[in-house]
Amino acid sequence: MAQLGVIGAAGVVVALAVTVTAIPAAVALAPRLAVGRGRALPTAEGRVPRPAVWGALAVGAVAAVIATQARFDADPMSLRDPAAESVRVQGWLAADPTRQPLRLGLLEPSAGAAEAAAERVEALPEVHAAVWVGDLVPDDQDAKLMLIDLGWPSIDQAVNGEPVRLATDLPDRDGLAAVLAESPHPEGRRLADALGALDGAPGSQPRAEEALFRYFPDLIAVLRDQLDVGPLAADDLPDALRRRYVAEDGTHRVEILAEGDMTDPIVRAETVAAVRAVAPGAGGPPDQIEGASSAVAAAMVKATATALVACAALALVVVRSLATMGAILLPVALAGAVTAAAGVLTGIPFNYANVIVLPLLIGIGVDSGVHMALRAREGAVLSTATPRAVTASALTTVVAFATLALSPHRGTASMGVMLAIALVAAVAMTLILTPALMPARQPRHGTERRET
Repeated sequence: MAQLGVIGAAGVVVALAVTVTAIPAAVALAPRLAVGRGRALPTAEGRVPRPAVWGALAVGAVAAVIATQARFDADPMSLRDPAAESVRVQGWLAADPTRQPLRLGLLEPSAGAAEAAAERVEALPEVHAAVWVGDLVPDDQDAKLMLIDLGWPSIDQAVNGEPVRLATDLPDRDGLAAVLAESPHPEGRRLADALGALDGAPGSQPRAEEALFRYFPDLIAVLRDQLDVGPLAADDLPDALRRRYVAEDGTHRVEILAEGDMTDPIVRAETVAAVRAVAPGAGGPPDQIEGASSAVAAAMVKATATALVACAALALVVVRSLATMGAILLPVALAGAVTAAAGVLTGIPFNYANVIVLPLLIGIGVDSGVHMALRAREGAVLSTATPRAVTASALTTVVAFATLALSPHRGTASMGVMLAIALVAAVAMTLILTPALMPARQPRHGTERRET
């Protein structure tokens, strides 16, 4: 952002130098290049109609209310193409709380503290589960071991007994397919369809056997491991699994899974706030995103305020009147409200790419306002070519920035859309409100009056 400011400011300085040197020189060499006064805007006596003024004020007031819902989205995934495979996979994972990739974490010094923290966090409605190493140890082990003992002969026969080739001939494959077709489970119906597709195909017997028993070796391996099982404690967990929850120094980690979709900025903010309220030490990617959002939003407010103060000071130096400066800044403020409201209504939040919208709006809005205010001192400004010049100048900037909306990158595209809206709003508000506010404070017909 800082580099963007340096590059942008240097570019404007270069453009100004070219404008005040090359263009006058070109006109001096070829006077026909100069443009005359042009036609005035079709308004009564060169003044803005009152309905247009009240309409602009009403739009600005409504927009200011809606703009309070504007937010900053710091999730980098929000800037990527939603059709990209990585984004679609993340959305698929985020739809299930047990697979949610954006998880919070909490470190506790002991097992007891981790258990207490997990119970405290899991009681929140925003949390689906809070997992610590103790949750990986089965409950009611005696009862479960008894059931394993009862089933041990069957398991032993399945693992160590003489194998029986059940699919040698598949004598009643049609009957099996019919039963599976009526299964309430989609997996059974898919298997019935697969068996039906094999009918009459060359080599259908081996293919059917492979489809039915492909995973049996893996199942047998699992059963073999279950033959040697006993009471399990946290220390008996596999090292690779235990290291995910317990550090070498005894620090325990609590993994927090949210109930809602953590890719939703509102859900993410509410979940992080709720968890940190009962566990201030919680952190992780969701907390980092929210922290970045707060930091960048604060920087954006600071940059916007700095731009407003600097542009207001420059305008005051030029117009030398607080009242005239107010007539310039009010349209800019209302245009900012319209821009933020448009982002809310169109579902385009502020992000890392389009944060430059408001400072640019202030610069261009104040620039247009100064031109209108200076010409308004000479009389009815709409009777001059100044509004057309301001509009043409602004439209070239709008068109240049609007081309960014064609970018496949969502952040760049949102910057183009927001900049186009902001600049159109700034010019429209300036053309309507600045001339309407000026006559009450400035003399007309070219007579100068000392202003305070």
